[in-house]
Amino acid sequence: MAARPYLSKSRLISAWQCPKKLHLEKHHPEYGVITAQMESMFAGGHQVGDVAKQLYGTADSVEVAFDFKTMVAATQRLIEDGADFPIFEATFRYENVLVRVDVLIPDGQGEDNSWRLIEVKASTSVKDYHVLDCAIQDWVLRHAGIDVTSISLAHINNQFVYPGGGDYDGLLIENDLTDDVAPSSRALSS
Repeated sequence: MAARPYLSKSRLISAWQCPKKLHLEKHHPEYGVITAQMESMFAGGHQVGDVAKQLYGTADSVEVAFDFKTMVAATQRLIEDGADFPIFEATFRYENVLVRVDVLIPDGQGEDNSWRLIEVKASTSVKDYHVLDCAIQDWVLRHAGIDVTSISLAHINNQFVYPGGGDYDGLLIENDLTDDVAPSSRALSS
């Protein structure tokens, strides 16, 4: 039996930006060109992700491995087993929309299973599509039974001066988007 198609939040954002972009990404990926500048941006994004793990992580933190066959189940197992530590790249699926959460931190402010969601971007400000990105994650997590208490976007502080010694405290600025995300998340439900 063929695997059911899914939409990632990246593909949904592509469709929001330009429907033709999504069509080409899906049906003609060979037309995509990865430039040296894009490669540099990807590398910078990975470095920011590594810093986020350092800043938000604890000794118990777990990163869910990228494996389509196991990542949703691995995340579910962590949560069902009572994870009380940050989870990086927690993966959820609802209505065949797949999301990977950069940082999922237990909140402890509500019922069991309440979490703070943090999306990390290698950008110096919050962009419109970042709010949509967070809304898609909120929608999927809520429908997957996760109590999301807040949603933030962490981006680069362009005033940060690296003091050396691996100290990146202050590199990321966290913006609470919970109220901004709510209308878009509700719209996705209708």
